[in-house]
Order: sequence, then C-alpha cells, then structure tokens
Amino acid sequence: MVCAIAYHDFFYDARHSDNEEKSAGKAVSKMMEAGFGQERASRCYHHIMATKGHQLSADPDTNFFTDADLAILGQDEATYLRYLSAIRKEYRVYPDFLYKPGRRKVLRHFLGLPRIFKTEYFFQRYEVAARENIGRELEML
Repeated sequence: MVCAIAYHDFFYDARHSDNEEKSAGKAVSKMMEAGFGQERASRCYHHIMATKGHQLSADPDTNFFTDADLAILGQDEATYLRYLSAIRKEYRVYPDFLYKPGRRKVLRHFLGLPRIFKTEYFFQRYEVAARENIGRELEML
C-alpha cells in the first residue's frame, strides 16, 4: 500500500490518458528491484490501476486505497473549492470549452455510481458531502 501511495501519481500529465499505467509500471519496476517480490508488486500495480475508474474491487485494500484517493470530494466546501482551483490549474492546457465538458463527464460518472466510496469507513464520513460538492460543482460548470 505504501508503494501504491508513493507511486500512484508518479507520472501525471493532464494531456495523457496513460498516467496510471506508467506510474504502476514504475512502481512494479522499483519494487522488483528492491526485492519485494511479484505478489506484492502485482497488488501495488492493481491498487494504482484501480484509480483509473474507481470501481468496486474484490480486494478490500484496493477499495480503501481508491477511497482515500477520492476523499477530497467529501471535504468541507472551502477545502473543495481550493481543490477545484488546483484541478483547473492542472488542466490549464485546456480551454474552458474543452475542460468543462470533460469535467462534467467525470463528475457525472461519480454521481452515477451507487456509492462513490466503497468502504464503510469512507462512505459514512464522506459520501453525503461528496455528492453535495459534486452537485454544486456541476451547477458552477
């Protein structure tokens, strides 16, 4: 899990759709070099790749990892607004007419999930606020 946290955004370029693959590959490479073994490296790979779609996993650790990745969605309104500003900065290479439809698609994806958060821990703490934040953001877009 620690390696997944350390490497999950090792490669991040808003213009590319293979950031997770590159980051997961780098993590596996470094873990194998360090002697962690194939099983642990494979779990790390799957944790990182799960952040691409945030779907329910059979692995509870993967669910915890993806929930932690999404926890920002359920923060208080002021924190969420700072997050929005940071996201927009990351995607500044895209003009609004491209950014806004893409962002709407991502937000609608999350709202369409039966549960944004897969674990009870994150669900109880963040689900309601996340849905409210996403709804407000959609109205702003």
